[in-house]
Amino acid sequence: MKFLLSLALVLVVLGAFLWPAYSQPIRLVAAHFSDSTGAPLSGQPLIVEQTKASWEPNFSHFWFATKVKTPVKLVGVTDLSGFIQFVDLPAGEYNVKLVRAGQEPLTVKKFVLDSYYKNVSFKQVIDFKPKEGVLLEDAGASTTNAVEPGRQ
Repeated sequence: MKFLLSLALVLVVLGAFLWPAYSQPIRLVAAHFSDSTGAPLSGQPLIVEQTKASWEPNFSHFWFATKVKTPVKLVGVTDLSGFIQFVDLPAGEYNVKLVRAGQEPLTVKKFVLDSYYKNVSFKQVIDFKPKEGVLLEDAGASTTNAVEPGRQ
């Protein structure tokens, strides 16, 4: 009897080690941003904001209820080639907003991720015209870098 129990225990342990383990694949959203001339937008801050969360199964309850996840808001910066990527974003609808100093964030892209996405990539050309003089005035500087009276 002890032999059979020992044999069963060895088979269970051996089976646990030989059973193939599966990990969740990485889900990736990759984007390339450029301006209207084709030059990459390098070092550009972006906000990726979830506008509508999806309903996903919640297996923590015995009745397998669904619940809405908290909306996601991420900030990222493009690299020298205008490329940015986000890993494992939850399913839902998203807005990508361009952030410029002294201006309101500008929505430049909207996209939807379903529950079963693996890799999503897109290229976005952004045609924006910076307002002349706004940044200097907001920063309190002049075109000559001289301190003006009353602006100290």
